[in-house]
Amino acid sequence: MNSKEHLEQLRSLQITDKNEVIFHKHASLLKWIDNVAPLLKYNNEHYSLFMDAALKVSVPGISSRTAIPCLNIMKSVVNRAIIELENDIKPPKTQPKKETIKIDDLKIIDLIFASNYKIRILLISSLIAAFILGVSFGSSKLYKEKILPLIHLYKTQDTNNIEPQKATNPIKNE
Repeated sequence: MNSKEHLEQLRSLQITDKNEVIFHKHASLLKWIDNVAPLLKYNNEHYSLFMDAALKVSVPGISSRTAIPCLNIMKSVVNRAIIELENDIKPPKTQPKKETIKIDDLKIIDLIFASNYKIRILLISSLIAAFILGVSFGSSKLYKEKILPLIHLYKTQDTNNIEPQKATNPIKNE
């Protein structure tokens, strides 16, 4: 494929304000990535940047906070490739060091978990904490000496008897 055909194919796949609808459906975005990626293989830097961002965007359920910067990188790479082909700029013989996106900036949690998993994790954590607190309280001196005798008192009490028995005061005044 000559550079003119290459340029025309990239132009037809270039994202503009008019055809940005492609990003509204995950399947159409993946198809766009599959069509653009091979056209960027002529330049290792463009291809690497594009594919790094594409891998992050291809995760189903990714948040827009993570996806939008990746989509912007991909659009920018395509635009740079078009400009280079229009101006017949050849890629350098030795490729500069690959720029990578900092995972911290993209919130790695958003890459691993969709937002509904965050709610599940919070719920499970809360249940575990409540269980641990319950076990701790159940083995405490307060529970064993003060509350447990009251529970036994009410359990053994005759249900037909209207007047409950008076509980003895566990704290003795001397």
